[in-house]
Amino acid sequence: MTPGPGRRARAGAFVAPLLLIASGALLPPALGQETVDPSPPPVSDVYPIIASIRIEREDVFDLTHREDRHFPYTLANRLHVVTREAVIRRELLFTEGEPADPRVLYETERNLRRLGFIHPNCRVESRPRDDGRVDIVVHTRDSWTTRPEFSLRREGNRTTGRAGLHEGNLAGRGKNFEFTFKRDLDRTSDGLLYSDPRLLGTRWSLDASHFSRSDGLLYGFDLERPFFSLLTKAAGGVGGTHFSQVTTLRVDGHDAPGFRQVHTEALLHYGRALAAGYERAQRLDLSLSLKDDRFEVEPGEPPLAAVKPVGGADLIALPVDRRFRILGVEYLDQRVGFEKVNYLDRFDRYQDI
Repeated sequence: MTPGPGRRARAGAFVAPLLLIASGALLPPALGQETVDPSPPPVSDVYPIIASIRIEREDVFDLTHREDRHFPYTLANRLHVVTREAVIRRELLFTEGEPADPRVLYETERNLRRLGFIHPNCRVESRPRDDGRVDIVVHTRDSWTTRPEFSLRREGNRTTGRAGLHEGNLAGRGKNFEFTFKRDLDRTSDGLLYSDPRLLGTRWSLDASHFSRSDGLLYGFDLERPFFSLLTKAAGGVGGTHFSQVTTLRVDGHDAPGFRQVHTEALLHYGRALAAGYERAQRLDLSLSLKDDRFEVEPGEPPLAAVKPVGGADLIALPVDRRFRILGVEYLDQRVGFEKVNYLDRFDRYQDI
C-alpha cells in the first residue's frame, strides 16, 4: 500500500533531524567558539518604516507652463477627467507601516508606467522624517486616452472603412471602453470592447468583447489574475472565444460557394512561482486549451462538390470538423534587472529596460 501524504510528512520529519545530527549541524559548538546567527536582520532594521503615503495627480497638460496655456491644451484639460486617487492607490505594492524597500517602490513605479493612461514620467519619492520614518509621495500625470478613429478606402467597386471611439480611462477609473464599426470585403461588423484591469477593486482583470457581424456573431472574455509583482506566488485565469461566420474560398479568381464555420475556444491556466524575488524569477505555468471547429453548409449556397477541380486536385469539399485538446507546460527562469533611463528615444520620458 502506498503511504499517504501524512505518513510521508511524518517520515520526513523523523529522518531530517537524524541527517542533521549525522552532519554535525545540530551538535553544540565547542567551548569558546563564537556562535554566528545566520539569519538576516529584520527588514524593519534595514529600511525605514513608511509613515504616510500621498498621491499627487496632474492633468494631461501642465498649465503652469506658459507654452501649455493655450487652446487646444486648455480645452483638453477641461474635457479630460483626472485619474481618481483610488485608482492610483490600488496599484501600490506597499502601505503605511511597512518598510520602504526601494525595490518595492521601484516596482510600483514600473507598474504605473505600464498603465496606458498614466504618463511614463511618474515617480515614487521617499522623503525622510525627523523620527527616522519616511513619507512616500507618488507623482503621476495623466495621458490623453480618448482616440476617435475614421478611415475610408476604395477597392475596385467596393468601399471599405472603419469608424470608432476608444476611451482608455473611462471617467478617470482606469477602465477601457471601445466602440467600433468596420466594413471590409468579407463582412460588416460593429461591436463593443470593455477592459477592467482591477475588477471590483481586486487583482483580477476582465476583458470582454461582443461583435455583431453581417454573417454571424463574435464574442469573448478573459478573466485573469496575473503575476502583478515579482513577489507574487500564484496566477491564473480562464477565457474563451466564440464566433460564427461564412467563409468563402476563391478558385481561379472567382468566389466559390461559401460555408459556415462555427469556432469555440476555451483556455484555463494556472501559474506558480517556484522562486519569487527581485534577483531571480522561476515560474511554472500549466494550461488546458480546448478548440472546436464545426463546418456546415450555408443555406442558399450551392454544394461545394459542384466546384470544378483545380490543378488536378480533388473536388473541393466541406472541411472536416476539428477538435483539439491541448495540455501545455511552460517554465520560465530569468534573472531580474531593470534600469530606468530617459531620452532613450529622444523623448523626455522614463523607460524601464
